Amino acid sequence: MENIAIILTGQLQSVYINKLIQAYTNIQNVIVSTWKDQDPQLIEDLSANGFIILLSELPSDHVQNNKIFAAKKGCLYAQSLGFKYVYHSRTDVFPLNFSHFIHSIKDLYESKITVICGLSNSYFLDILVIGPINNMLKFYGKLQDPTDTRCPEVFLLETYYNKKNLSREDIKSEINFCLDRCKNIEFIWFRNRLWADRPSRTIPMMRVISEYCTEPGIYL
Repeated sequence: MENIAIILTGQLQSVYINKLIQAYTNIQNVIVSTWKDQDPQLIEDLSANGFIILLSELPSDHVQNNKIFAAKKGCLYAQSLGFKYVYHSRTDVFPLNFSHFIHSIKDLYESKITVICGLSNSYFLDILVIGPINNMLKFYGKLQDPTDTRCPEVFLLETYYNKKNLSREDIKSEINFCLDRCKNIEFIWFRNRLWADRPSRTIPMMRVISEYCTEPGIYL
């Protein structure tokens, strides 16, 4: 764990704060890369509980660049501190046993970028990405052009591989999937009521492994 920086990006909401604090209790090197317009009290609450806060202005050119920009800033900060690996996730995702998860996939993320699973053909579940820091800087190294209409997941993958129309085999050649290691691991993903279109989902606190990842379109 001492070689891994945890980077969380996204907006801050009051409903997230206690869950983030609980999820990362006794976990060091948790960096929240977020925006200067966030509620100062929420930032103070996280900081008081050991979270490192990086604040930036929102990119003005393309809303899809918000996460990429914040992730890259976090990775660069982690690199400046000498970390070998980066775990990137979101402020609305709460792992229930983070240490167990990290130890269970150590062999995967030390060699390649690792995600939970693929979605359909050319997507991946983007709630977490973990890997060697140089790979992570490459993955989040380029901002999306405002005229680019690709969804962020496709943009990130096609930029990382420098290839379009990626197949499942292409994706799996450079990225590890770890869903098969997550049978006794769970992540809670805060989702709004628009996600309540399937009866298997517990909204707003959807279970990623036992609910979302059992739906059609998931592949290993």
